[in-house]
Amino acid sequence: MKNRGFTLIELMLVVLIIGLVYGLASNNMKRFSDKSEMVDLMSLPGFVASQQDHDHLSVICIDRCKECALYRGEKMLKELIPFVDEKAEYFHFDRHLLTREVQWLPLFRENGVEEPVCFRYDLYSDGSSSEMIIKTKEMVLDYPGYFGTVGRYTSVEEVVDAKQALIEEVLQ
Repeated sequence: MKNRGFTLIELMLVVLIIGLVYGLASNNMKRFSDKSEMVDLMSLPGFVASQQDHDHLSVICIDRCKECALYRGEKMLKELIPFVDEKAEYFHFDRHLLTREVQWLPLFRENGVEEPVCFRYDLYSDGSSSEMIIKTKEMVLDYPGYFGTVGRYTSVEEVVDAKQALIEEVLQ
């Protein structure tokens, strides 16, 4: 009579495979289940504004934009999934010079080590925020400094024209 049961090795192999699949699935689910950590350039201002603590908050990316985190002052509140392309370009709008490239100040770690900053977005306690133009491969974004939504454009020149038109409208 043939034994139709499983051998101990077969059972251990099945348990091992189930354990591996469960471990991979639960790790990915945990990583992506917290929506607050999933940020992109369009949703960044809303994400930072939604944080309960409205002191000076900053999102800072270092290590060629491979590490991003939310900070209150110099204290890290939470790590974020990297969302910035290191090849993106950042500009400030100046109505006389039109645009000039943003120069980020370095981040000083608790141990005093200086880290070059790849990206920085600040939300201040008065409700104002970093004002900048971000140029990526796919789009150009306009981050207004006060109480506006992120504008999406096809070129930096289009953003500059829109800002110049707004200035002229306000001055009239």
